[in-house]
Amino acid sequence: MSGALFCLANASISGGNKAILEYARGLKRSGQTAEIYIWHADKNLDWFDHELTVVQAPDIETAVSGNYAVVFFAKAFLIPLAFSSLNSAKPVFICHDFESAYAATSFDSINLECPPFDDVLRLPIDIITTSRPVQQIISERHQKHAYYVPLAIDKELFSKQSGPAKERARKRILMVGDHLLPTKGIRDGLRALKLLNDELPVELVLITREHRGQQIFENLGYPCEIHIRPDAEEFPHIYASCDAYCCTSWYEGFGLPALEAFRMGIPVVSTRNSGVTNYGIDEENLLLCNPNDPTDLCQKLRRVLKEEKLRNKLIEQGEMTEDKFNWELAVTEFLACQQKILTDSGTKTRVTESQLEKLLVNLEEGGLYTPHAVHVRCSHIFHEIDKVLMQLTEQRIDLLPGLEKLQGLRDELKPFLAMPGAEYYKSCKKRYDLCQLVIGLADDHRFLEHLSKLIAQINRLESAVPAADRNSPVVAGSSRS
Repeated sequence: MSGALFCLANASISGGNKAILEYARGLKRSGQTAEIYIWHADKNLDWFDHELTVVQAPDIETAVSGNYAVVFFAKAFLIPLAFSSLNSAKPVFICHDFESAYAATSFDSINLECPPFDDVLRLPIDIITTSRPVQQIISERHQKHAYYVPLAIDKELFSKQSGPAKERARKRILMVGDHLLPTKGIRDGLRALKLLNDELPVELVLITREHRGQQIFENLGYPCEIHIRPDAEEFPHIYASCDAYCCTSWYEGFGLPALEAFRMGIPVVSTRNSGVTNYGIDEENLLLCNPNDPTDLCQKLRRVLKEEKLRNKLIEQGEMTEDKFNWELAVTEFLACQQKILTDSGTKTRVTESQLEKLLVNLEEGGLYTPHAVHVRCSHIFHEIDKVLMQLTEQRIDLLPGLEKLQGLRDELKPFLAMPGAEYYKSCKKRYDLCQLVIGLADDHRFLEHLSKLIAQINRLESAVPAADRNSPVVAGSSRS
């Protein structure tokens, strides 16, 4: 047996996926066989020059049953899905962070303790983490060793722009993240900039992968420049156009944009979000502020923008810090960890099929896994509900047959309301309640008027809801990397 397979949950552009592709490419360049499998292949990997073979298989069980010495997994739920089909390959979880943290809808609800996730860590697997804090928690909570492998940035892509800094009428503040994901804390940043703008004109520059929810950027009181999924080559130019980078996250496993800002010579203000401890030292290479605290964030931004001596120090120390994080070192460390894992002949405990099935159910109940079949089925039901509602609104279907179809679709959603903690629960519940509401309006002589207004209201609000509340099911891993 030889070679390695890297299993990704999806092909989305993310720091976690990019890191895994860097490691995989490094393995191939070292002379090893390295291949990629994508569980939810709704996109391709053309955004990264990975030089790797992408395995085409009907399911992950088939993919991992090949002639591999080791199989790396990017998300926790992939492991129990594939575990029993591994043959003699060694399973390794590349754990960037605690996935349960991203399910939080408020700062107080962030929880790094998630029994189903912890149960995955207890499986007879090896663990590689890219975060020192994650490594420490795994050790303390589970008395289990996790290999640490550093992350890095693309130093050829990111390089400090030459020439003097431009004087601007407004200070440009960069934020990076999905504004629909509450844990990214973007709304805290918006409030902080509003406070700052009262005394120092500012402009928000946001890099995001989410085109929905633009309403939150209306009537801010200051300009906003939004870049949605920019090409990799655009990133350095966007960074270079800004006066400071601001990380507003409530939780991060690492946080690569800060290192990229260091590289570009931009001062950094960051929340104390766990991941920043991998590289950040308060008052030395960045300024730290309290998470979920716009006032503190505003004060720290004011300092880096107004105190020239401090600003120059942070930039200088930031550049020295990022110099320690390079892909050559990271890949070398990854190769060393892989070799240790392959030569370890320790006894592994047996895991039964029933244990794996129960674990998958628990992951689903905990919001960390949506079966592909559930995603497909719910998406189909949602589409059919939308179609019937539109037909009713435009009177392309008689009322009685339309309501009968709606009742049938509503009833098809009932099985998906059995797990309140599931990723898809809120979106299914909203569709279920919508059907109930429309059916309840059937006897009103102003039915069509009410239905038209209801649909118009839904369309206005649709793109503004938090990620966990969108009306199409979330496939695990698709929005939390």
